[in-house]
Amino acid sequence: MKRRNVLAALAASLWLATGSAMGQTSESARSFPSKPVRVVVPFSAGGGADMIARLLSERLSTIWKQPVIVDNRPGASGSIGARQVGDSPPDGYTLLFTNNGILQNAILLPKLPVDPFRDFMPISKIVDGPMAWAIGGEAPASTMAQYVSTARSQPGRLSYASYGLGTTAHIYGELLKSVAQLDLTHVPYRGEAAIVSDVINGTVNGAFLTPVTAASSAKAGRLKVLAVAGTVRSTVLPSVPTFQELGMQGFELVGWFGLFAPSGTPKTLLERISLDVNHVLTDPEVVRRVNVAGMAVAGNTPDQFASVMRNDFEKWGELIKQLGIKAE
Repeated sequence: MKRRNVLAALAASLWLATGSAMGQTSESARSFPSKPVRVVVPFSAGGGADMIARLLSERLSTIWKQPVIVDNRPGASGSIGARQVGDSPPDGYTLLFTNNGILQNAILLPKLPVDPFRDFMPISKIVDGPMAWAIGGEAPASTMAQYVSTARSQPGRLSYASYGLGTTAHIYGELLKSVAQLDLTHVPYRGEAAIVSDVINGTVNGAFLTPVTAASSAKAGRLKVLAVAGTVRSTVLPSVPTFQELGMQGFELVGWFGLFAPSGTPKTLLERISLDVNHVLTDPEVVRRVNVAGMAVAGNTPDQFASVMRNDFEKWGELIKQLGIKAE
């Protein structure tokens, strides 16, 4: 069954389940929303998270007949925006749109004033976002096997960039070193644009990038994309094999973006919002725009998303411990 059909079935079941539950809950839940809803994105405007959040908010505005406003609040590894949502009333009118970094931060930075399990209640996973390994267009290698051979012949001389200590790109980079037995130097950056520029000009020798960014530069010949994380090929890089296809295990765990409410939000309200979110994710145009961005629509119930979070928290934790990664 295609993912779109699975999501449609999920949405239909949620309609039935939530319709029954709404008959037993408060008037405020039944009438939600009766005023504008704010979706806090703890990242800067213009990136992939911002694009997906605005697409989702635009469609929810139509369904709810109320403005759904995206509020970018970057800073402190995402904890500034997240903390604002965690401190908000649990009434559904302030939501958090963030990524799996909220789990990685909890593992690596336990002193941050945000706990993903204590402070928030999951609504739905929105999209899955795998990453792609890219090297400069002028690099001698054209396949992962060639890159590994080249890197092994120059121990300690090649480097890779990431979005910062403890990010998915950093974890993947250390995993690549471990799986392929490479000696690479990690160079943390603050943004993808600078990473792409420096991989192209050879300042650093490789990086894990979002597929859409990697595909755009590869099409122009400025980058070579050698492999993608996840269990399926990227929609924007269909000719690039997955690490799994290449026999390199461990990259099956991918990042995601999801929607959360403050802790204490009534379950029936979570289910109501999740219902509408999953309805949006069945829209063919939404699916197309997500795919064009190199991601894949996800969608699930609050309970299913909670299960994903617990599972991913354990797996990211095991990987971080195995690789000896520390947020210095």
